[in-house]
Amino acid sequence: MRNTKDAIEAIFNALRFKEEAWILEGDLKGFFDNIKTEAINESQVILDNEIKATINNLVKSGAISYEGNELETDKGTPQGGVISPLLANIAFMGMETMIMGLE
Repeated sequence: MRNTKDAIEAIFNALRFKEEAWILEGDLKGFFDNIKTEAINESQVILDNEIKATINNLVKSGAISYEGNELETDKGTPQGGVISPLLANIAFMGMETMIMGLE
C-alpha cells in the first residue's frame, strides 16, 4: 500500500481528522548514492549486530561501471536493489521527532 493513491488518501485523512498535521514532500537528489550507513545502524529499529554488519557489507560491496570496471563504495545503498527502499525508510525513522523539535 505505497502508491500515489494511498499517499493522497493518507494526506487527506491527516488533514481532515487531526487538529495539526504536517506533510513533508521532497525530492532528495542523490539520496541512495549518499545515504549514511550510520543513520541506518543508529536507528532504534536495528538492534542486532549481525544485521548491522550485513548492512555495512552491502554498502561496501562495490559496484560495476558501464565499462565493466569494479568500483569501491563506502557510502550509499545499492540503487535499484530490493533492500534500498527499506534501508531508506529506516534511515528516515525519527525524522518527525527531529522536525518537531521533540528530541
